[in-house]
Amino acid sequence: MHKLFTVGFSSYPELDDFFSILKKYDIHAIADVRSQPYSSYYKIYNKENLEKECKAKGFLYGAMGKWLGARRDEHDPNEALAYDENGVARYERIVNLPWFRQGIAHLKEKTLPQRNVVLLCAEKDPMTCHRAILIGRHMAESCDVVHIWPHGDKELETHKELEERLKLEYNQNALKPQQLTFFGKPEKQKSLDECYQKHGEKIAYKKDSGTKQSNQHINEDEYD
Repeated sequence: MHKLFTVGFSSYPELDDFFSILKKYDIHAIADVRSQPYSSYYKIYNKENLEKECKAKGFLYGAMGKWLGARRDEHDPNEALAYDENGVARYERIVNLPWFRQGIAHLKEKTLPQRNVVLLCAEKDPMTCHRAILIGRHMAESCDVVHIWPHGDKELETHKELEERLKLEYNQNALKPQQLTFFGKPEKQKSLDECYQKHGEKIAYKKDSGTKQSNQHINEDEYD
């Protein structure tokens, strides 16, 4: 089975460290899945500079935000279908958009069979980013998804491990011993699909505010 990596560039403020980690895991191509491939904090990761550096060091670079970004083009009638009545981009709608489906198909059928690929976005923790909650979720059906992010004494997290974190976050109260009370039954554990939906709603882009729903301290022009 093919392996797909993901990484947030905020883990590697220096490009040399970023390229070293790619070499460590034998990664040859970068799929930049930011809707806007620019950063006010890490300008070295702006599209033109990153593309130039990748070419100089022998890595393939592709800006795939049009296909796989979490911020959809509200002026395109088809893409605008991703937004609900509150202007929130719904992940369960994005997966059915033609551009998104083309991007997923390209990764599965053309890119991964030829080389190891990493999905690039901004956030360090993949659980706060659509590269895991949106793209990784659907790619995990056909390949091994592995997230690169330094945390504790670890550098990698499998997508299965991330899903366990996701379930724990939304089921902490349900996992605690509870007694029946006058106020009703103990909270029922949410399924994995429900956890994905809840978390997608939490981190999704809202078009009238230009930010994520939750406060991730990500500038608008760094939004994934």
